[in-house]
Amino acid sequence: MKKKDQKVNNSSKTTQIQIATDTQDNLSNCPTSPFNSGQLTISTLDIRYHASIQDILKATSRLTKTLNIQLEQVYSAHTSMTAFLYPNSGKYRLVIANVLYDFLYYIDDLFGEDIEILENEKRPSLPEMMQIWKTGQINTDSLEYNSSPIIKNIYDALLWIRTKLFQSSQPAFFKKLSKLLFEHLKEQLEPKDFDTVEEYMMLRRRFGGMYPVVFLVEYCNNRYLESDTLAQLPSLQKAIDACADIGGLSNDIFSYPKESHSKFNLVNSYLVVHPEMTIKEAVQNSIDVVNDYHFEFDQAIEQLQVEVKKLPKKEQITVLQFADGLKDILSASYHWQFVTERFRHDNHILEDLKYASEYTFNSKIKNLLPTIKKHA
Repeated sequence: MKKKDQKVNNSSKTTQIQIATDTQDNLSNCPTSPFNSGQLTISTLDIRYHASIQDILKATSRLTKTLNIQLEQVYSAHTSMTAFLYPNSGKYRLVIANVLYDFLYYIDDLFGEDIEILENEKRPSLPEMMQIWKTGQINTDSLEYNSSPIIKNIYDALLWIRTKLFQSSQPAFFKKLSKLLFEHLKEQLEPKDFDTVEEYMMLRRRFGGMYPVVFLVEYCNNRYLESDTLAQLPSLQKAIDACADIGGLSNDIFSYPKESHSKFNLVNSYLVVHPEMTIKEAVQNSIDVVNDYHFEFDQAIEQLQVEVKKLPKKEQITVLQFADGLKDILSASYHWQFVTERFRHDNHILEDLKYASEYTFNSKIKNLLPTIKKHA
């Protein structure tokens, strides 16, 4: 694997246009990709999804349509994600979490770090969003709220989500989630640059929103970690970090065709930092990185089984249920990304993610597909 921390040489720094052009040239010269999703070790995990997935998707669709945060051309390909992330959640809590993710996807598809917007196009104001979240009120007199229907939709939806989460979670959890959520939105709406692949991966942890994903396990389980749990269990923090990295960086591989123009992608970070590298080398390095983090995750979970014994029995149960939730996220990081139409592409870097692929879904996923397509 290439060294992750080698710095960019500014004189030879690859432009985003070059990335897209060179990548497409490389891929078109290789009609059959040597890579497939089965090379990711997370592909060996069992598939899990919520038993009430149909009811959850119907309820979420009604709510997000009322809140005006559905982009018709992409909504059906992302709204099923939480049913894979939190298969043991109560239905009410999962619908709330699903609306939150549909909201985040709405922002990502319009204003994400890899989206180029027009010079005069307004972005949502992060301070304004933080104020809505903090106070539970919208400044309806603000210029952007009244001049941009999209931003109005975002602020109204944010207030709805904030109200539901505030009402249905513990105060300490709401405070923690609030901090994580706005760290994510700040990095997404105001992305920083990077000089090394390692720096990119640290940025990806934050702008990818995986820490809110991880800690929503507490909300969906309705069982909350004690404030000092992570300090007492270093292995749990390691598992959380590895889980966040696997979710974000595997997404960079699955979603590569829609991000091939952007440097904010693991594959392209290798091409930016190492202009001499081929697309094949960059893809292989990216797969290796995700597999390395999966190994680290398994090691941390194994160590956690020892460390957790120092806690009172009730806390042990909460921690182990949370750890099971992390395993569900890893399963979703493969199975949901594989089953959704969001990442399919005629010229994908993964052969089994092509529309015309001869690869077949395993029987459980194949049987689930009509359910997702019908209600998404």
